[in-house]
Amino acid sequence: MMRLSHNMFLRLASTFATLTLAMLLSGCVTDTSIPEELAYQAPVSGEIAHLKGTYFEDAGVFAAKHTGYVLMVDRKFVKNPLENWSQPLAIPAGTREIACEYRQSVFKARATFKLDVQPGVSYELRVKPGTEGEDEHRVCDFSIVNAATGKPVTPIKHVIVSENSNRSNFRPLD
Repeated sequence: MMRLSHNMFLRLASTFATLTLAMLLSGCVTDTSIPEELAYQAPVSGEIAHLKGTYFEDAGVFAAKHTGYVLMVDRKFVKNPLENWSQPLAIPAGTREIACEYRQSVFKARATFKLDVQPGVSYELRVKPGTEGEDEHRVCDFSIVNAATGKPVTPIKHVIVSENSNRSNFRPLD
């Protein structure tokens, strides 16, 4: 049986650790770009309206950041929706399908609306997180309002919030 010297053992252990780390990290590299045919292209002129997301923070020691944003328009993905929640998104007038998402830390929920978009109007997505039931399941109420009047232009969608995005049954392209 061959005995390894202390230095040889350290070199082998270091090489093994480096290779293991490289293999683990290579799995973390993902391409987050959206193919052009699935990406939403906001109109720059014509009869358009604007829809903006929402953001607020809880107060206190356990403050949490809550963000609501437009995920899709007419089954086309908005680029960088979470990062651009505050940027009004141009949407052409007419009946549109709007998919929205709420995010708070690792929690998220999604809802889809049919919105009759009126030209020149500014809309805002509203989210109202909460809990319900004896086990206090996390829930979120979604709605879209006319930003000028604050009046809802869609019904409220009541959705259960998920801790794990891989378990969502939301299927926007079905």
